[in-house]
Amino acid sequence: VVSFVSDTMVLAIDGEDELGEAELFGLDRENRTLHCGNVGLDFLLQVTPCGARLLQHGSEMVADEWAPEGGGSISLASCNSSQLILAHGGNKLALFEVGSGSLELLKEVEFPNEISCLDVTPLPSLGAGDGTTSTGPMLAVGTWATEVCLLSLPDLETVHCEPLGGDFIARSVLFSEFEGQPYLMCGMGNGDLVSFRLQREKGGLGERRRVSLGTQPLQLRPFRAKDSNHVFAGSDRPAVVHASSKSKL
Repeated sequence: VVSFVSDTMVLAIDGEDELGEAELFGLDRENRTLHCGNVGLDFLLQVTPCGARLLQHGSEMVADEWAPEGGGSISLASCNSSQLILAHGGNKLALFEVGSGSLELLKEVEFPNEISCLDVTPLPSLGAGDGTTSTGPMLAVGTWATEVCLLSLPDLETVHCEPLGGDFIARSVLFSEFEGQPYLMCGMGNGDLVSFRLQREKGGLGERRRVSLGTQPLQLRPFRAKDSNHVFAGSDRPAVVHASSKSKL
């Protein structure tokens, strides 16, 4: 799935190993895609500025869809295998349960400041104790007030807000774990990376570090290599963040 400024295209490799445009029933091609991915066992989720759409694999049917009331626009989306969080109307947050064939709205709140980025990546070390979880225990929200906030799920109550300092807002936030320790990383608009270690007992952030990785807004994406977590930091000078024996992060 390839998203452009105003529309979306689906590409696939055919039987002759050639890449070409393909059909995917139910996918909204008339708008740009903010998020697209698999949820549950048999569903595909697409989020565009106009709404969220749940498609069932192998079925010519839209399983469920949701759109903001009053014709509002969705600006941001983050999803794991069972939770979807949307930002719309500038400062509104909507939490959904997904994966069971429907988009169930669990909670909707208005945030004090306009939202610039968000993330609901699950953290196994904060799960139920078996080391794995498909549900995020908390939500990270970056705002135009140059701060990052932690919200508990599913009640969307603010647990902690941390000023990021400077004149640039966070353009990307990401939960990740390195060597069993949970971290929150913020990709700033000036190319700086601000990282914190999550404090389980206090529900806050500590061990703040700031490093310059570029001069353009930083986008963070997780990946795994050699059985360990890494984060790709995309900017004008791309970098990979990982843990090492000499440095915690």
